[in-house]
Amino acid sequence: MMVRSRFDGTKIAEFSRRLGEARRRLSRSVAVTGQELRGLSAPELEPSEEAARRAGARFLADLEGRERQELYDIQAATARLATGTFGQCETCGAAIPLSRLRAVPWARHCLACQKKEERSGLRPTFGEPNRK
Repeated sequence: MMVRSRFDGTKIAEFSRRLGEARRRLSRSVAVTGQELRGLSAPELEPSEEAARRAGARFLADLEGRERQELYDIQAATARLATGTFGQCETCGAAIPLSRLRAVPWARHCLACQKKEERSGLRPTFGEPNRK
């Protein structure tokens, strides 16, 4: 069943474009981060160089994880746009302000619910739907 979107065709096209641009930018960034991680697998290093390599690898892996989560969030927002639920808070059901969506088009929550989620530490892991 298709839900009627609160957005007209112009706004839907705007957010579709914004989400597509963000997805392309992040996809390139994930690819570069992956290349950098592979480049850090040098054969034999001095102990001090090895420690620096491990620290760099941890940083890049964390970055890649955050980028992949953001890609998942963008894909989920694109699906919500297609089903007509884009711009609706997944927790309370309220409309997410247009200004917030323009700043973070993949936002799942209104600002009040986002703050509650951040305080509670309930951010889902990669690929999981948000907990309610």
